[in-house]
Amino acid sequence: MNLTDALNCYCSKHLDNRNWYRWKIQEKYFHTHFEITLKGKTCFDKTVELKNKLHDLWQSDSTKRTSIIKAYISVWGGIRKNSDETMAKYMQSCPKRLINLGKKGVPSWSKALVIHNPQQYAIFDARVSLSLNCLQELYGIEDKTLFPILSSRNKKIQEGNKKIADISGNWEKPDDSKFYDRYLSDLKSVADHNHTDIATIEMLLFAKAEDIWMCLKNNCKYSDIQKGNHNQIRLCSACLLGLACRYNGESVPHEKVLRLAEEEVLIPVCPGNGITAKLLLENGIKVLTEEDL
Repeated sequence: MNLTDALNCYCSKHLDNRNWYRWKIQEKYFHTHFEITLKGKTCFDKTVELKNKLHDLWQSDSTKRTSIIKAYISVWGGIRKNSDETMAKYMQSCPKRLINLGKKGVPSWSKALVIHNPQQYAIFDARVSLSLNCLQELYGIEDKTLFPILSSRNKKIQEGNKKIADISGNWEKPDDSKFYDRYLSDLKSVADHNHTDIATIEMLLFAKAEDIWMCLKNNCKYSDIQKGNHNQIRLCSACLLGLACRYNGESVPHEKVLRLAEEEVLIPVCPGNGITAKLLLENGIKVLTEEDL
């Protein structure tokens, strides 16, 4: 299993609705300064709508580009420490040049990229980074990639970051200018697999960061299998969770299993694989299969 598989497994459980996104928008500010009226009914819908309308305005009125970027970063995003000079750089620089900045200022410059093109770029911040790092540990990925650990004012995110820093000594650390491209590539793969867009996947990782960290903190992870803590997690046939790993290259996502995955941590494995089956049998580990449904 790689990170894309883990993201597919996790995201597929939460995409039926968008109630997990509860961050409100300063609608009055954007209406007053940019004449933007949001018609969406949920926080998720309004956030996507704002993003797209700011992008349209950014394209149509070059005189407002700096103020749009500044508003999206400082008012909507809550990052108020950037100087006017830095804001101007975010407005004037091409996407490649911004990406080459690496992790320095990424919560800000990635927001600027979203205004450039919300279909091609996604926000990368402390919450998203923590989710990506924790999910790799939760799903037992062998070749882990350490995404930049970013500062946060949220105490739970700080706590999670400290844990990741402690356990990630031998993880792969991409070059500073390459992690974002890797991030976009993973988002696109997951979005295509789940018939959605990269913004939705990014917003899910953002919204679920604390939940994902608390799951890891409570030892709901793959390594617990080897420690005998089988009651804290359950193994499940990967094909039932929607992963295309059957002998014919297909999956058989099961509604009951997908509902169960909303309440428990289900670790996808393939009991049809001879080596896997032998190891599970030798350790007396039960796997949820079609026969149990």
